[in-house]
Parts: sequence; C-alpha cells; structure tokens
Amino acid sequence: MAAYGYTLTVSAGKIPSSQAGFNWLLTEANFPTAAKDGGATSILTGGGNLRCYTDDTKATQLPIDVVVFVTGAAPIIQVWGLSPLLDVGSTVYAEADTVATSQPVFSGSYGRNATWADFELVIHGATSMSSTGNHSPTIVGSPSVSSVAFGSGYDLSNNTKYVQIPHATSLNIDKNYSIDFWINPLSSPASGQTYVDKVNSSNTTGFRALTGGTNTIRSRHPTLTASNLTNADISTATKRLSFDMDGTVRQNIINGVSLGSDSPTGTVTNNNEDLFIGHCLSTLSDSFEGVLGGFWLSKSSRSVAKKLGEFNNQSDPSAFFSASAWVEQGSGGISLTATLGTI
Repeated sequence: MAAYGYTLTVSAGKIPSSQAGFNWLLTEANFPTAAKDGGATSILTGGGNLRCYTDDTKATQLPIDVVVFVTGAAPIIQVWGLSPLLDVGSTVYAEADTVATSQPVFSGSYGRNATWADFELVIHGATSMSSTGNHSPTIVGSPSVSSVAFGSGYDLSNNTKYVQIPHATSLNIDKNYSIDFWINPLSSPASGQTYVDKVNSSNTTGFRALTGGTNTIRSRHPTLTASNLTNADISTATKRLSFDMDGTVRQNIINGVSLGSDSPTGTVTNNNEDLFIGHCLSTLSDSFEGVLGGFWLSKSSRSVAKKLGEFNNQSDPSAFFSASAWVEQGSGGISLTATLGTI
C-alpha cells in the first residue's frame, strides 16, 4: 500500500512576514479523521511513522518532536516541527510512512533535538524533560495537571510547587535572550509574583521575570541601568508571555504584541543559582500562582513578528493551517499552508 498523507498550508493573516527557522505546532484539530482514527491508513499511536516535509515532493524532510500522539475515537496529539522558512501560503506535507515505525533518535538529523536547535531549553506543558536534550528539569511539589492553551500544564497554585533546572552557564540570561511561556494566572497577579527566577537570594545579580505590580509585568536585571522594564499587563486571562533582549533593546511582550521597550546600560552579573520557573528564591510568598504551559528559552533575540506568528499558531492551530484531504500518495495529497497575517 502506498503512503497516505496530506498538506497543511499557512492561512492568510496568520504570519505577518516571512520567518526563517519557524517552529510550528500541530494538534488533533489539524489532522483529518482518517489520519488519527487508528484505522488502516492512520498514523500509528505514538506517531512513530509520522514524517513531515516541506511539500509532497518530499525533497526536504523536516525535524519533528512528537510529544503525544494518541489515535482513536478521542485522539490527543501534540507535534512540533521546524520549517527552514515559513510565510503565508507555505506548506508542510505530513504522511504515514510505510516503512518506519518509530521516530528518529532524539539526536538524529530529523529528531527531537534538531527541532529545537535554536533553543537552550524547551519544556512542554505537563512534561519533565527538556526537548533540546540540554538540561534535566525537576518538577518540585507534585503539582496537578490542568489545561492551558493548546494542551496541559502544571498547576503551580501553591508556593511549594515549581520547576527547577540545575545551574549551567548556558542558562545565564545576559543581554541577548528570548523567553516565552504560556500561563493561566490564578487571578489578577499581585505585585511581585515571579515567573522566571535566576537571581541570587539577595536579588542583586542575575535575571528575574515577574509582575511589577497589580496587572503589570517586569523584566529585571539588577546590575543593569535601568534594572527594571515594567509595562501594563494587557490580559488577565490565559496568555503567552515573552521577555526579549537583542543586546541593546529589551522588550516585554504579551500574545505577540510588544508592550514597551528600553535600552539599559551596563553589564549583567550572573551567578551559580539554579533556574526556577514559578518560584521566587528570595521571597517564597512571591512565587507565581497559576498554571504554567510550555516554556522556551533561547540565547538569542527573536523578533516580535515571529512571536506573533507563534502565538497565532499555538492559540488556534486549526486556524493557522488549512488542510487537504488524507489521500494516497500520488493521488493528490494535502499540504498545510500558513494563513496571511498570523505570523
């Protein structure tokens, strides 16, 4: 039997401009029924035979990270991929391979690690490993699992529940970085709730991302001038927070929209503290309360346009891509295309 596949195409308005090295998300909403029902032509449970390419010629294979792929009457799917270039009208071709029954090894050219080559740390919601292969996060306090955005996340609504990543110099957050994560706050965040913490216990070195006051967000480097960039938080609901600096300009971003920027001077003084997510090292009561979804840390700045495209994709994967039918290869397979203005 020939391979079955389909094409995803980026929809108009979903990506604001052409983006190099774009990480996209597919969920159960993106796959035709026959591709996920466990039937004769379906992708296997576990996603072992799923392969993705830039188009149905299959000239260029894409690396993918299959987080979960459950087939049947109630499918649960979370698959991430990396396209070298993505714009409105760009395609991704996905198929059920007729030979392979397992994903490439994590360190392979098309495996999990390659999907996140531009990132230092990636933690998917309700998992306890870094998909980059670089670090070993620990989930502290046995938090329960709750829904957030496109999947599940950890409920950190208690000051003793958080994520901890052992110190490495590669986790130091200097003046060129990008941090993104999904959260669902327990309520309108009060002053001082800490999202990301790599400061020392006296709050005088390192980096912290937090609420600067009721309905505000703040990025903080204690040794820069100015230390803090604080902006109004435009949303108290589930949202994608981003903190970014390109070596000169520092920005706070929500849902792909920049809230403000500055250009602090000076040198970042780092430390040997662990990296905490949802926990405040210096003041326990200032820890974040709410649900934490996915988390991404890159050691280089990433554009607001790319973050907007990512928000559009992750907040509504089915609208970001249009999908063709699930058909036998060679009989008019389907591709995924990005929608104009969503990136």
